[in-house]
This record gives sequence, C-alpha cells and structure tokens, in this order.
Amino acid sequence: MAPTDRLYMLFPYQILPDRDLRHLALFAPVTHRLQVLEPVPIPPWGPSHFETLCPELSEEAAEQLRGARAGFREFAAVHQDHCLAASYASETLLRQSWESRFDIQASLRGGDAQSPDPGNRAILEAALFLEMAAEFDLRQAELEADLTRAAHLETEFREILGIDEEGALEDTLETLSPTLAASRAHLSFMLPRRIASWLRVLSISPAAVSSLVLVTVSQEVVDEILDRVEALTRHRPSRPVASQRVLATLPGLPSLPSEDFEARLGAVGAAPEHEEYRRALESLMVAPENPERQEALGSASADLAEAMENVFGSPALASPVTQLALTVFSDLSLADLALAMDPGGSPPPARWAETPAPPILCLTELPELPLSDGD
Repeated sequence: MAPTDRLYMLFPYQILPDRDLRHLALFAPVTHRLQVLEPVPIPPWGPSHFETLCPELSEEAAEQLRGARAGFREFAAVHQDHCLAASYASETLLRQSWESRFDIQASLRGGDAQSPDPGNRAILEAALFLEMAAEFDLRQAELEADLTRAAHLETEFREILGIDEEGALEDTLETLSPTLAASRAHLSFMLPRRIASWLRVLSISPAAVSSLVLVTVSQEVVDEILDRVEALTRHRPSRPVASQRVLATLPGLPSLPSEDFEARLGAVGAAPEHEEYRRALESLMVAPENPERQEALGSASADLAEAMENVFGSPALASPVTQLALTVFSDLSLADLALAMDPGGSPPPARWAETPAPPILCLTELPELPLSDGD
C-alpha cells in the first residue's frame, strides 16, 4: 500500500452476511478485514473488493491461541452453547492453556513457572475473543443465507399459485407465512467487548493507522463509541467534537444468486458513474468538512443510483435503501479512542497518541425508501 493510500477496515466485525458484503463492494473502496487464525471467508465475487490484515503474532502465541480455541470449542459442545455465549469463559480457557504450557516448561527446565506478560495476555485474550466472535458471525451469516434461499423458494411458490406482487389474491396471502428475514441482533451482542478486542488486535497489526478509515454496518457501533468518548473526555478543558453527517442514500440491492450479482456488480463497477462516486468519496475523506466535496459526493451518489437502476432494475415500492453516513472527530487521538473503549486494557501503542482518531464510515440498510416531501 502506498503511503498516501487510505486503509479502509471493516470494524469491529470480521465476518458479515452476504448482503452486507455486497453493499460494501458497491459503496466502499477495497475493504480490509482482520484475520487472527482462521481464514476470513470471501465470497466468489469478492477477491477484488476485500483483503485481509493479519496481526503480528509469534508462532508460540498462535499455538497458544489454537489450544485455547480448542478448549472453547469443547466447552461450547458440552454446554450446547456456541461462540459468544461461551466467550465468558475465554479468559478461563486461555489461563488454563497458559498454566498448562508454563507448568510443563517449568517442569522440563527444573524451575518455577512464570506468568506471561500482562500486555501479551491482554492481546491474546482479545485475539481469542475475536476468533470466537468470528465463529458466531459465521453461523449467523450461514443462517441468513439459508433464509435467503428459503425466501427464493417462497417467491417461486407464490408465482406458481399466481399471486402477484401487489397481493391481488389477498385471501390466499393471508394463509401464507410472513416473509422470512434474518435478525440483526447479533451485530450488537457484546458490542463493547468486541470493539475493545478489535482495537487491541489492531495494535499489533501492520496497519498504517495514520490513514485509517473505519467501516461499519451498524449505527450502534457509532453510538457506542460516541457514548464512551463522551464519558472519557467530559471533564477535559478542551473536549473533542464529533460530527455526524448523512452523505447519501443509495438504492438497496435485490436478492440475487451469487452468479447474477457478480455479473451485475461488474457492470456497475465498469460504469463511469461508479468511478466518479469512488473519486468523490476518496476526495471527501481528505477533507470531510469541505462543503464542496460533500456536494460533489451527493451529486455522484445520485448519478450512481441511476446507473444502478439501469443494471438492477427499478426498486420496488418501500424497498430497503442503503444510507451512507460519516462520523469525524476533532481533538481526539486514536489512543483516546482506545482508552475510551478499553479502559482496563493495556496502554495503546505510543504512536497512537499522535494519531488522530479515524473517521467512521457507516453503511446501514434502512427498511424502506423515505417518503418525498409531497407524500
């Protein structure tokens, strides 16, 4: 990565359902995702849109994590409880793994076992938590994929019965089940700890944090950060300022098979409107408060929406839309952000004190198109 390039990182998640990844592929630059041990799955259409960033773990630390992760999986299997629900035991599992290793080493060397460095322990606890969170998120993504396939079958069934989209056969519709939809609750489950763990692992990653942009798909992530930063800095003489702005409202995406989406993604990506949108977004990241650049992005977004309609078709009435919002901070360092989210963790890297807190680009799916002024 060139020194002037910006690093867009998915935050604080590693794995997302396919529909979120599709939004990122269309509306965000190439996005990096943290990868601790297990490879982060990338959809068949995604290699040119997503990359991975791995923390700099020693082989001994990686082996320690694998042992603790195996213990976690056994714990989850015995208790019929998976991933984050079992993560309350993460510190216990990691400590048991550590104690076993150091006791064996001490016995072989004929000395006393020594506890690991507290800073390293905090990093490995965070890495283990992210591994368990990734497993949890993978199950949620698979569940959403299953529901999407079931929804396709339901649509075909309605077509066979002759039920049109406007519900001409209301009596028949009443006998059918509601449209299947996946819950988004998992995105906020143990969110503060997820954010703190993500930042800890980022601290040992070869990331150019001075050019970092955090990319998320949940407004709750932004709200959690704003609340924690306010609590940390409320008594400072010079308090940081956070500004939030909706940059654009873009069309939602129809549910399509992977092959169909890949072809249409390529068609939109080749359109000049998409390139202009990307340039306008990159330009705004350099000067987020510049009104001319904000206006340019708004104009480019409108042109992109029109180009997408030519490829994906006109959105149905009350169909979801994607809202693009940006949160920027002034007088707040990346170290301040880490301390606000992880007050009990090890001190952040010294260089973070001189690094401004990164902007947060939030792409959220809204349930329906907003009404026009005349409605």
